[in-house]
Amino acid sequence: TVAGKTIRVDEEMVPKSQNILRNLNAHSYVIAILKGSIDRRPQVTKDNGPSLDSTNDTEKRDLYNLAYSMLARFADKNDANQRLLYTYLNDKSCFLFHMGIQGLNVAAAISSIFSSNQKLCDKVEEGVITRMFELLTKHEESCDSDYSGYFWIERSKLEPLGIADVTCMSN
Repeated sequence: TVAGKTIRVDEEMVPKSQNILRNLNAHSYVIAILKGSIDRRPQVTKDNGPSLDSTNDTEKRDLYNLAYSMLARFADKNDANQRLLYTYLNDKSCFLFHMGIQGLNVAAAISSIFSSNQKLCDKVEEGVITRMFELLTKHEESCDSDYSGYFWIERSKLEPLGIADVTCMSN
């Protein structure tokens, strides 16, 4: 469901559509949209605990949510597209910056980049893992579980100032 409308997808056409979009360089236009600024406000829960950040700019949030949904479908089970999007993960004005904003589907896009792609999981950079770890520990109850589905963190081995053991798993 996108913007309140159900969209039916012919699963046989998905790989062809993904290749066409890659050949048209569509992902770079979507990434360019995501690099625009968005108002981000830290939130606090009733018990003064941290909550996911929010934004007053609901139109831009909805646009960004659609963009991340498109990137998730673009990368899903497509090795070439996963490698393309992986190069943008550390961009501080895109994926990493938008993680933790309520209503943005960043986790699904990141999950699709790594899904069934052990090579990318093996080379994921520490900054990406650290950011996801921070989100999971800070917003454990409200954070999207898609992050934890692809990054398993062995909490018993965590050091107070660093990460001792993080394993990236592909489904």
